[in-house]
Amino acid sequence: MVEELIGKYKIFHDATIEKISYSCSLNDECTMVLIMNAFNHENDFKYEKIEITLIEVLSFRLIEAFPLSALIITCAIFKEEDNNVTVDFFPDIYSDKLVVNELSDFIVKCKGIRFKNFIDM
Repeated sequence: MVEELIGKYKIFHDATIEKISYSCSLNDECTMVLIMNAFNHENDFKYEKIEITLIEVLSFRLIEAFPLSALIITCAIFKEEDNNVTVDFFPDIYSDKLVVNELSDFIVKCKGIRFKNFIDM
């Protein structure tokens, strides 16, 4: 699912997060749902509203400090490693790559990802 998400939206340049929902069940499985607007590279760069569900959230960090917003995304990285997924909306940017920034203003570590755009809903 991560490869499909990256294929369509690449690094989420100029994306926005409209809504964040976080919930935990009685068995301590936590889920985060993001409603976002992002350019679809496979659909003529049309701006699409999508829903990304982060499954079994292990940890997250969100810092929203006025006047800057952690909900306006310049670029993002989705990295799968050791059966976990790290989603970093403020990675370190080097000339040839993006690297996970553990002190990012918005970073989530989880077990999996699902997504759909609002056209498919």
